[in-house]
Amino acid sequence: MASWVCATVLFASYLPSNEAVSATVQLQIANSAGTLSGYFIGGFVTFRFGYRSVFLIAAIGALLALGTSLLIREEKHAQTEPMHVSQLIRVGRSPFLLFVTGVCLVGQMILATTTWGFTPALAVNMGAGSVGVSAISICSSVPGLLCSLFVSRRIVRRWGEKRVVILATAMEALFCFTQPFMPTLLLLGVNCAFSGFFHAMSYSVLLGLSIKHFPNRVRAAAMGFMQSFYCIGLFVGPVISGYFNDRYGLRAGFMVIGILGLAAPAITALLYDRAERMTLQEISEDKL
Repeated sequence: MASWVCATVLFASYLPSNEAVSATVQLQIANSAGTLSGYFIGGFVTFRFGYRSVFLIAAIGALLALGTSLLIREEKHAQTEPMHVSQLIRVGRSPFLLFVTGVCLVGQMILATTTWGFTPALAVNMGAGSVGVSAISICSSVPGLLCSLFVSRRIVRRWGEKRVVILATAMEALFCFTQPFMPTLLLLGVNCAFSGFFHAMSYSVLLGLSIKHFPNRVRAAAMGFMQSFYCIGLFVGPVISGYFNDRYGLRAGFMVIGILGLAAPAITALLYDRAERMTLQEISEDKL
């Protein structure tokens, strides 16, 4: 997670400040492509050589990433003083950053409950083996990659970030709610495809929004704050859904998280404009 923060901010620094959303979408394309490749390779290796071999392949991939990271060059900017704790707190208390973090936290709850949580259990209950589970995971990743390829240039530029976030988070919650009611593996895969598509849409835009209005000197702090706190959703989501799954059956957790997920589009509709105005005012008054 720490490397993702640094990579996002570094990549965004290569583009103009008003292209922050576009930069994060491009980076999300690369990330989704890597995830998709992992699912393909992992499924094949598991089928041929067993589960243990997947960890070896993952370690080799990590070493390749380490090697390529040595070729990255950072553009030199004017020397700045290290940020003090009080400055970090001011950035973290920015209304727009708090808003973006809250919306993203809800999205991570859904992701951790579905793709990273109990969706494989649904597939197994329907008779899927290791290959079938990998196929369901691929169904979530491929549409996410396709979404990232065009979300920046077409949807965001036509509708604006606010409308895109409202649409994407609402649809993500809907497909979480309906996922356990899919009667066949094929329909479960279709549901996961739509869920992955809208998650990629919202996540890409929210990553860009988290640093969009901030000057370069505090962007790393803003991104780090957001990703530190939205990870709470990765913990809370499975805890809540796991509790309800244990008490009331596997469907219950999906339904509860799907209902809670509707908080994200509601928060966006109510707070987006106000939070953005307040943060822009703070920046204009040099309070950050």
